[in-house]
Amino acid sequence: MIKLILPLLLILCVPSGCGNDSIKNGSQSNESLSLNNSDKKAKEWTDVKDGLVAHYEFNKNTHDSTGNSKKAEIIGGASAANDRHGNPQRCYDFNVAGYMILGNAEGIALKEFTTSVWFKWRSNHPDHIYRTLLAKGQGVYHTHMNYMLFVADTDQGDVSGKIGVVVGHGDEIAKSLRAATNFSGDKNVADNNWHHAVFTFSSERGAGNLYLDGKNVDSKNDVPPAFANKHQDATIGIWGGYERTSELFPQSGVNYGHWDGHIDDVRIYNRALSAEEVKALYDLEKPKGK
Repeated sequence: MIKLILPLLLILCVPSGCGNDSIKNGSQSNESLSLNNSDKKAKEWTDVKDGLVAHYEFNKNTHDSTGNSKKAEIIGGASAANDRHGNPQRCYDFNVAGYMILGNAEGIALKEFTTSVWFKWRSNHPDHIYRTLLAKGQGVYHTHMNYMLFVADTDQGDVSGKIGVVVGHGDEIAKSLRAATNFSGDKNVADNNWHHAVFTFSSERGAGNLYLDGKNVDSKNDVPPAFANKHQDATIGIWGGYERTSELFPQSGVNYGHWDGHIDDVRIYNRALSAEEVKALYDLEKPKGK
């Protein structure tokens, strides 16, 4: 599980390195370069925290470290496990019947947003066609799907083992245009390795971008606004929860696509991160050797 990486300590200048000879022949000294790199890392970390409205770090608990949303409620089998850095009890291992409910706080029902998840796949679903990482919303033909990240099973043709995203556009838009927009990755991630999925969406610009391991793998423009679902629980590890005002699902939710594998560092932002910020987030959080 990734832990928040504290900004690097600024390297203090010692007397022997602060004289005029610290820069020679127009080039910076090692101390100066280290200082600049440290400043850059600190700024990058500050930038990727801007607009962060929920962060489930899974550091031996399921609290939202921003304090904006409630503690994630574990349903079924989900237990603390070693994260991608090898640290014990710093991520969660979901079995085929386990998931988490994040609640339906308005702060995570968004038209401008970024969702970010680290994950490691383990197996196909025996009955369904994909496994869910993070979801908020449902509705017929995904009309009420605020956002959903998932991985398709490995027997699903061209999309086998690929990361996918669904953004719903609401009932009114669905009548005249389309119910939802889909995005898909370009490689198989059902490989028992850790991967980082980020999806950014701007209703104002009509633009969505899907990133895998720091690289943009799908982009769409002229997309209708996202349906900001303020009534349904957001969930980790399943598409489901309760949509409390829905005439279609007034009392119970759909339970579909249980995740089987590891999930860590679930982030939700109230803005669309830039490509540079997504890359910075990946570089800051990735395990050694990636």
